[in-house]
Amino acid sequence: MCWLTDGQADEWTVVCWNPRGWYYDAHPVAAVEFLVGWLSGHISTSFFPDAAEFAEED
Repeated sequence: MCWLTDGQADEWTVVCWNPRGWYYDAHPVAAVEFLVGWLSGHISTSFFPDAAEFAEED
């Protein structure tokens, strides 16, 4: 995970990418908003499994 540093810092886009490839997922939200969205299941990315999958591994 990193940021696309375009514009003001509070407007940066969260980017999920694999450094071995060219493909990435861009999410136009702040880092904390991305994490909350991912953990709550409202945001998904092809680079991480859905957060619900972690909860099911108990």
